[in-house]
Amino acid sequence: MIKNYGYVEFFLDKEEIEFFKNIVKSIVPKDQLYFSDRVARISGDVSLKAHFTLFYGIEENELNNPLLKDYVLTVQISEVKIKNLALWKGYQNFYSILCIEIDDSDKTLFNFFSKHVKVWPFF
Repeated sequence: MIKNYGYVEFFLDKEEIEFFKNIVKSIVPKDQLYFSDRVARISGDVSLKAHFTLFYGIEENELNNPLLKDYVLTVQISEVKIKNLALWKGYQNFYSILCIEIDDSDKTLFNFFSKHVKVWPFF
């Protein structure tokens, strides 16, 4: 059975987007960028649309959970330690999505989600 999962998106400000755009431009040759003939928003360098998807896997019926909303609006994360980097293949393997797994060794995120919100079992 296919389920719909929710998530929280974090959008970057203009300076951060320019930073990512410059990195992509300096590393990836233009002829290696993917232009979708089906999805208009996938058109070459998409770094101007850069964002982070956080907490992917929230069960659909939990999206209106007031504890989740309060947590997302008030959580204070002063430092993020990267545990792992992975590339997930996008549509028909034409592009990749950078997946950053964060180190939750103190179980801050795990403890909140395991007690209050049903999520797909990434933890």
